[in-house]
Amino acid sequence: MIQLVSFRSGLNRRKRIEYTIDILNYATEPFVLFCGHTIFEKEDIIELKKRLTNRKVAALVEVRHVISSGFIDNSNCLYLVQGGNVINLFTNQHFASSDEIQNDEDLAERFMLELEQRRRFEIDGIRYLVLQCGEINILSNIQSEANKVVFRFPNRPDLAARFENLLAESDVILNPIHTPMGNQGKMHKRREYLSAQNRYYFSCCNTKPADRKNNIPEGSLLNKLQYAYHNGEPMIPTDVEITDDFLIQSF
Repeated sequence: MIQLVSFRSGLNRRKRIEYTIDILNYATEPFVLFCGHTIFEKEDIIELKKRLTNRKVAALVEVRHVISSGFIDNSNCLYLVQGGNVINLFTNQHFASSDEIQNDEDLAERFMLELEQRRRFEIDGIRYLVLQCGEINILSNIQSEANKVVFRFPNRPDLAARFENLLAESDVILNPIHTPMGNQGKMHKRREYLSAQNRYYFSCCNTKPADRKNNIPEGSLLNKLQYAYHNGEPMIPTDVEITDDFLIQSF
């Protein structure tokens, strides 16, 4: 069904683009989800387009930096690989932390539009929805109620209803992440929530920056670089590949 790809933090630009191209060209599953900051520059997308030979694979790739001008500074931009093409989704991350979205209703409204208009796509009848890294903080947890998951804006039932509608119209939630997130107890509850009602949830991230001189050990599987849930339950990988520079799990 899907391959999840995590890179070692500190991996240089050249290795990232080479690994990305090789993983796509030899993918064993129909869809590949890469960690955040998959590749670094717009030129890497041009190279990917030239060297992509596998027309059967689909994938989600994030580019760290694409455009910079006096008015636009686009970072963390999403591209969809499909049918041998590399398609700019013209969307990028809106916020990274709960502090950035908390009480900002204008940002929440803008984000909802982004999800509805630019973060959905369908491939072979499977409907995908993308939350980038910390955008999962559109949800919050009520600690006094066993970390129950709720939409972050209780005074905006209209936005909550739109978000629930997005989930209801999705089969797979994709959550590419840059580095491991904290408070995994709360994150676990959010993954359960997002994958409920027969949905799938997949996320993968780079290793922590502190690990940049280290290999990716087998223990990283326990450190949870990657998560896969279906119907509220964690999934077990069908195949695992670990090298010094990357981790790939198939589900």
